Amino acid sequence: MKQGSADPAQQGIVITGASSGIGEALALEAARRGHPLILLARRLDELDRVAQLCLAQGSPRCQTLHLDLANNDSIQHCAQQIVALGWPLHGLINNAGISQRSTARNADANSEFHLMQVNYLGPVLLTKNLLQALPSGGGILVISSVVGLFPFPQRSSYAASKHALHGYFETMALEEKSRLRITIACPGRVRTNICLNALTSDGRSHNTMDPGQVGGLDPAHCARVIWSAWQANHRRVLVARGEKVLWWLYRFIPSLFDRVALRVSPV
Repeated sequence: MKQGSADPAQQGIVITGASSGIGEALALEAARRGHPLILLARRLDELDRVAQLCLAQGSPRCQTLHLDLANNDSIQHCAQQIVALGWPLHGLINNAGISQRSTARNADANSEFHLMQVNYLGPVLLTKNLLQALPSGGGILVISSVVGLFPFPQRSSYAASKHALHGYFETMALEEKSRLRITIACPGRVRTNICLNALTSDGRSHNTMDPGQVGGLDPAHCARVIWSAWQANHRRVLVARGEKVLWWLYRFIPSLFDRVALRVSPV
């Protein structure tokens, strides 16, 4: 997101899911660039930890607020609190989300609704409530996933929620082209704990650290690449290693993609 000659200290950034993982890494990246931060998540104790790190990294001020994307009342209340702060806002980062480890056949219906609420409907509602607070030249960054670009086993509803994000925010990018910079980031496996809370077929947490996640990209590196793409006003950025091959196969040799994707460990 280009800053021009504007003072970053007057460009507040709102980040959801900032208590860990990519959200925390993006908060630290924004702090190093001198932005005031409004950090949102369910775990206020972890948010306070991240806020202290951000202040130490150069953020002039940092506010933490509770947000539960599964609860529309929480979203509305949080948005009201953000506006009431009176900070000059410049960007909204929709990062929070939950993953999945279940086949489409076996997935619990309630968990599927929950995934759509947290990953799609919640971010949309928060965005709509903050849209008028974002000035011309401001921006929205949406953290999607590589499965927002292609299918992958045991991710049916997760993929659906990410595809929905693409449809919504790519349309908004056209509608708001003269006013806002909107970038969708599609990370592959990143070394975070997202798999621990992934929903299994019965709606319970996966509660296992997947080998692919352990060997994933460094969150700080991921955040730097994503931020640079947002700054450059790219519509989309793919941040991945081996997943780039799958994306290429899906686009150009779909029959080979099917064979390869079914052989790759889904966990």
